[in-house]
Amino acid sequence: MGVIRSSYEKAMERFQDVKANKKALTRKEIVDEGKALSARYLNSEEIKLQEALDRYDDEKADWLKYGMGETLIGRISLPANTAAGDIIPKLITLAMALSPQPAIVEQLLNQFKGLCDQYGSERLKLGEQLESQMQQIMQQQGAALQNEQQRAAFQQKMVKSMQEQMQRIEEQFQPAVDKVKANLRQLLGTWLEK
Repeated sequence: MGVIRSSYEKAMERFQDVKANKKALTRKEIVDEGKALSARYLNSEEIKLQEALDRYDDEKADWLKYGMGETLIGRISLPANTAAGDIIPKLITLAMALSPQPAIVEQLLNQFKGLCDQYGSERLKLGEQLESQMQQIMQQQGAALQNEQQRAAFQQKMVKSMQEQMQRIEEQFQPAVDKVKANLRQLLGTWLEK
């Protein structure tokens, strides 16, 4: 036979469920606010990070940091072009504001900047080499490539070769980027594990 519960007990259970759901919703809202805040900061808006963190008590500040940290880590990647490296100083500042060990985080992200510079240099060098090769082949086979279709096919072949070689360079550098992300996640603190 089932347990008979009073209306009061049933109401209290519903109240506890609503209270738990409200806390979860509040947490999600604050995490989302942290993500948006760090995205705006990284997109060059003038935002005072410490003031944003100081608006919340410790638990809620951790939720805000979690959102900010997720956006920060999501932005750590190999640059698609030379201008993409301009974001690294902002990444460093944001990470230092979030970390209990700012000097170590700064050192890690400065190493990441060096990695990005090296990656950009390799891509540029490869592009220049392939362009030089393409011009040499075009000069050598100039008469054979008089037809527009032949030239277009040749250029497509060279572009495909360049894309494949760029992909190989990215595959060489990506493990180092993944390691930076893992180290940063660890350095940002336990709140990122919540």
